[in-house]
Amino acid sequence: MTDEAEEMMAENQPSDASEDTAQDLSVGSETPEVAAAGGEGAKHEERRPVSAQVAEFQKRLEGESSGEVKVRLALDFMKEALAGSGTPRFKDFWDCRRLCVDLFKESIAPKVRAQMWAEYIELSTEARRLKEILDEQSAFAIEQIELAILSFERDLEQYPALLQEAHDIALPKESEALRGRFETYNNLQRELHFLNNLATRINALRKEIIKTEMRIRIKNKLLERLSNCGDRVFPRRKELIKQVSDEFLTNVSNFVAAHFHADEIDGLPLFVLREEIKMLQQAAKVLTLNTHAFTETRQKLSKCWDKIRVKDKERKREVQQKRVEFKQNFDLVMEQIKVFAEACQGQITADESNKQASAIFDFMRTVQLGKEDIRDLREEISRARKAIVDREREAEQQRQQKERELETKRRDQINALKDKLAALLKSDEKVLLDELETQRQALWQEFEEMTMSKVEKQIIERLFKQLKEAMMERKEKALLSLSEDDLKALEQLQAHLTERKERRKEIKNQLEQYRKVLGGSGFDFEKAMTYRELIETEKQSLDKIEASIAELEERIEEIEG
Repeated sequence: MTDEAEEMMAENQPSDASEDTAQDLSVGSETPEVAAAGGEGAKHEERRPVSAQVAEFQKRLEGESSGEVKVRLALDFMKEALAGSGTPRFKDFWDCRRLCVDLFKESIAPKVRAQMWAEYIELSTEARRLKEILDEQSAFAIEQIELAILSFERDLEQYPALLQEAHDIALPKESEALRGRFETYNNLQRELHFLNNLATRINALRKEIIKTEMRIRIKNKLLERLSNCGDRVFPRRKELIKQVSDEFLTNVSNFVAAHFHADEIDGLPLFVLREEIKMLQQAAKVLTLNTHAFTETRQKLSKCWDKIRVKDKERKREVQQKRVEFKQNFDLVMEQIKVFAEACQGQITADESNKQASAIFDFMRTVQLGKEDIRDLREEISRARKAIVDREREAEQQRQQKERELETKRRDQINALKDKLAALLKSDEKVLLDELETQRQALWQEFEEMTMSKVEKQIIERLFKQLKEAMMERKEKALLSLSEDDLKALEQLQAHLTERKERRKEIKNQLEQYRKVLGGSGFDFEKAMTYRELIETEKQSLDKIEASIAELEERIEEIEG
């Protein structure tokens, strides 16, 4: 058995008072004289050691001379032994009972002796009854303990299967020092958790066996079975604890050697190392380590923690020094920002404000400032530029308002043009085509002067096309309503008009040729006069043709209606 198991068994064994259950308590028919005679013969028997309470009681009896008082003290002591808290003190009861038998030989009044003897018989019967009850309770407790040991033995037989059902341990996965070793720790600690549970059950059962009243032979048998179970648990547990302790101590030592050299700390930032130490300390609480490994790792990590605290103080001191420098630089920048803010309250332009703000930002880059200082300075610059930003926003709002007004006006004009075109489309047939054409041309000129989108143009142009088609339909209806004579006259006039237009075209071409010849050749005065006369003649002919064409068009329009 291991040292740990032996230590657990080194507790005080119970007294063997229960061995006295074999005594004969049948004293109901016994008389005081017979009992006294038996007590007289018992003087020659070898006395067993008595307890401290009985020894004290014997000394007390020696100080009394009255037999009645001695018997009364003996009976009271027997009552106290049975009625005490916890388990009755049967050994003290039996020892006092033997003494009480001898005391009944002394001189006592018969009546008092008979009463005391009846009380003596009653106490003996009560002791027998209590002993039977305790024996039953002890038998039940022994049965339950045997069942618990049997269950424990079955668990040991199913050790591999139960070990597979063990839960994984909760190690800090972010730890760099333990990276790559989580599976090893998990397997070892899972088995250790299972063995720790078994060891706890063994200790609990051993304590239960020791405190339970039973025969020494049965108790030793149960303890032996429990010891055999412990031989299968404690050595393996001790071996696993050593493996986990050595592995963890190695990982912690490697971590310390990698990042802590004398007074120097390198490899990782302080806050990362601080968190790593916390995770290693947490792992030390999760893992089952022996005293040496736990103490060694605690001391190593404590030293590392102290070094980090020293470095942290140095860093804070440097930060404090930088803060003083940051404050000075902050004040320098703020002086420039105040000047800039006063300028922004004036009539400075946006471009000029942007240039001055950029100059301040450039100066900020040349000095050392904290993150919060930079943020505050940027906010101050934004507040300084707020006046200019507000002016720009107001100007932009006014510009947008004007644009909205112009857009509204433009849309109103477009809608008005649409309404006019729609009114012309719905105009009465009594309105002459010439008047419609005049209005259409006026609206077209208005349309060309407007600014509108492509879609809007397409919509307006579609309305103009509809108006033109409506005018052509009216003209066709007028032609269809003419008489045959009017139609023949109209055809002759249109043919004559076509001839006149052809003649006008010829005259224009001829005039153009004369002008080119006159303008491009160095003629003498006579030839030049000749060409000028020709040009004048052609102009007269063109005027006559124009007048004839106008007359023909008027007549055609009269006929068409």
